[in-house]
Amino acid sequence: MKKNSNLRLIFDESFLDVFFAILKKYDLQESNVKFAEKVKNNKELFSKIFMDMVRDFIGGSIKRTDLATSLMNKLGITKEIAEKLAKETEEKILPLIKEEAVQAKEPVTGITAQQNVPKKPVAQPINSQPKIQPIPPPPQNVNQGPDNYREPIE
Repeated sequence: MKKNSNLRLIFDESFLDVFFAILKKYDLQESNVKFAEKVKNNKELFSKIFMDMVRDFIGGSIKRTDLATSLMNKLGITKEIAEKLAKETEEKILPLIKEEAVQAKEPVTGITAQQNVPKKPVAQPINSQPKIQPIPPPPQNVNQGPDNYREPIE
């Protein structure tokens, strides 16, 4: 596979099952305790290292001949296990990954004043406050006489 930055990798639905089955087969799947320790100590998990190696292999930064050596060095496994893991990666994982070409984006360059650049309309501020009606003055008390409903205070 050739190195191309304009590729999108599409994984089959069964990819993760096969991926973790291979990790488990070679005793590279961490237990919950090991997982917690590695996360706590900011160490990379075997699954992440292996996934990165698979991605680099597909991307072309790791050659077929160097895959077993890279696995041995990064995962700290024996040469025999690394060769078996590399062989299974090629046989079982690669068929589950499809490549799709992605159109490259043109590089962004500076825009000069002479170029005809369409201007976006400027948003007009919206007057979101409703008009406030003035409060009418309280009604004048017409009857200023004694209050019939209260007892006079003496």
